[in-house]
Amino acid sequence: MSTIGMYFLALWININNTIQGCCIAYLSNKRVFVKFDETMGFPGGMTVDNFKHLWVASWNGHCLYRFCENGTIVHFYRLPAPRITSLTFFGDDLTTIARTGLEPEVLKQYPYSGAVFILTASVKGIAESPAQL
Repeated sequence: MSTIGMYFLALWININNTIQGCCIAYLSNKRVFVKFDETMGFPGGMTVDNFKHLWVASWNGHCLYRFCENGTIVHFYRLPAPRITSLTFFGDDLTTIARTGLEPEVLKQYPYSGAVFILTASVKGIAESPAQL
């Protein structure tokens, strides 16, 4: 009997685009963390804050969600555009959030589509990779 599973490959790349390290891990003990229903849109870009809470951009959901470790919604940020695609923490103290996305076909109905929304969070994010914003 064979086991079907999923492997994960992670590469650490420095600012000069040189691989600094890597790891390969086998994913096991999989479970549903959060199930989006039709009112929530579709999960898009994600990041994690320093409380190990998951932040999710919601495509067709007009918002960002923040989920605690057991999958409960702990915060909800409503935004004036439907298709929220990605987000990241930035700034010196990692408490500022930027989200991106461009949908020209919905600009007439939602003029803020494609804008970068800047939010100040009450928690800090975790630095993911160097970026110049």
